[in-house]
Amino acid sequence: MKKILPFCLLILSMPLAAQDAYHNTLNAQLQNDYALPALTQWVLPNTESATFAAAFNYGSNVANLTPAGQIFTQARQISVNQGNNPWDAGHLYQNNAAIVSGDKCLFVLWLRSATPGAKANIFVENSSTYEKEAFATVNIGAEWKMYAVPFASSASYAVNTLSLGLHLAFLNQVVDVGGIACLNYKNTVVLNQLPVLLNND
Repeated sequence: MKKILPFCLLILSMPLAAQDAYHNTLNAQLQNDYALPALTQWVLPNTESATFAAAFNYGSNVANLTPAGQIFTQARQISVNQGNNPWDAGHLYQNNAAIVSGDKCLFVLWLRSATPGAKANIFVENSSTYEKEAFATVNIGAEWKMYAVPFASSASYAVNTLSLGLHLAFLNQVVDVGGIACLNYKNTVVLNQLPVLLNND
């Protein structure tokens, strides 16, 4: 036991894996800009690398990008052809942490596109039934813009049972995406405290 105890104490004293600079900055920016409380939980992984590593793409070609002058440091360029339905091409993620019914969450991402008239559906849905927790059709311009879609979860979700992402097959288009994150404020806010940023003006 004397040989094992110091090792056990070392393991117990090791910090959990820290979130990256982007997630730190995003959390602070949302607190500063919208008077939100400190974050309770990340729904997706708390680093850009881990988030993109878990992404699922279909009906598209994807390439890596290194964005300049943004608070996020990684991005993906997604090339799609027009489909019969917008959901014929998609880019999505699944929850890395469980969500309890009534939790107040904010899905955040940055988008840009050089394609005239580019658009996407931003969605949060049950992975099995496709029942929507959040849904918005947005226009995408040539400059990076932040999009934010809040929702109060209508159900509880175990890990990997909630999908968050984009439907992209509106037209032949190339869409760049970065800064993917989802923040769970649980019951520390009411839903209308969370910003809605759709950039459809």
